[in-house]
Amino acid sequence: WDFGGMGSTLRSFREITPEEGHAVIGLSFSPSGGSFLAVPASSRARVFDREGKEKLVTVRGDPYIQDMKRTKGHTTTISSGKWHPTLRNEFLTSAVDGTCRIWDING
Repeated sequence: WDFGGMGSTLRSFREITPEEGHAVIGLSFSPSGGSFLAVPASSRARVFDREGKEKLVTVRGDPYIQDMKRTKGHTTTISSGKWHPTLRNEFLTSAVDGTCRIWDING
């Protein structure tokens, strides 16, 4: 975020790996700019604060339950994630399992 604070080498001053061994397929910044949502190619999304500290990891759904309404998280790879445009604590994820889930970072 602080491109003006970068040195002449233009190297990043922090690296974050949301989930080891999984490529990041999506990023979404919160409307307030205080957090960002990282969507690795897995069944769990992660929310970080602007300093890179992990604030939330979504739960993984139970892959043995066939009715997706009865499991609390995604059972397959998340395909996208976006913050709600006005509700600063909520975001939406969608996954290959055919579900969309709304999450609240306050629990």
